[in-house]
Amino acid sequence: MEEFYAITVFFNPAGFKSLLNNYFVFAEQLKRQNVKLITIECAFNEGEYYIPEGENVYRLKSNSVMWQKERLINYGVSKLPPECKYYAWIDCDVIFHDENWMNLAVEKLQTADVIQLFKKVYYMPQGMAKYDGTKVPFMQSVAWQYRIHKNWLARRKNGDLSFSVPGFAWACRRELFDNINGENGIYDKNIIGSGDTFLVDCFLNSWDIHGFSSKFNDNMKEDLMNWRSGIQAKNPVLDYIPVDISHLWHGSLKNRKYMDRHDVILKYNYNPKEDIKLENNVYEWSSNKEDMHNDIRQYFFDRKEDA
Repeated sequence: MEEFYAITVFFNPAGFKSLLNNYFVFAEQLKRQNVKLITIECAFNEGEYYIPEGENVYRLKSNSVMWQKERLINYGVSKLPPECKYYAWIDCDVIFHDENWMNLAVEKLQTADVIQLFKKVYYMPQGMAKYDGTKVPFMQSVAWQYRIHKNWLARRKNGDLSFSVPGFAWACRRELFDNINGENGIYDKNIIGSGDTFLVDCFLNSWDIHGFSSKFNDNMKEDLMNWRSGIQAKNPVLDYIPVDISHLWHGSLKNRKYMDRHDVILKYNYNPKEDIKLENNVYEWSSNKEDMHNDIRQYFFDRKEDA
């Protein structure tokens, strides 16, 4: 299908083997499903590239170890061909249980602007690359939960509904993120991750349920709220496709510190307008906050994704 592309990104400053192994399983799956894949890899400093050169594999280099995922996704969007009408951004540790997911996505995007590409995610244990019905942990997608429950936000806030997953796999109409208050692309200036959660919060005004508002300083809030006003002006329709996925193992979830990692924003008074700069399609540090740089670099090693 020429009108649909998938984008995935790879950056591995700590050199974990599990991340690379998962990428190959993921990419082979999409190839088998005839999904056109664009891969953007970012290496750091003098570090090596891990993904072999090939068609639609693009290599970037940064001298600054930080969370570059959304920046790389936006670069991937710039590489889409003119005939592309829809694109997905998918973590390269995702396995789709339905081989027909791409067609389901395109069909859903006739009535929606942005969709989460699953209903339920199964968390694979180490060594398992394919879900075989074994009892494993699972969670529901936030888009599914939002669509099926009336008064979703109020019910999440009062605890009637449990946490639902904001990440892993999304797709949209190509034009959705064009000209967001003068800029193109998804918000990409958070230096420590959780970009998918920020997108969901921008779409659904769900800041309170994820707790990020207490983790941000005024500089970060102002920058992010400016982007939010642009995407909300488009009033995008959010939906999902009824497909299950698996998440391939790469270490313990607790080592990813999904909430605690954002403490650096306040600790070092991060300012996205002063502390980073866009250079050669990646972000580089533009301030002398060496302790912040070191803490963020250490975060990637502390994830222990081979342990």
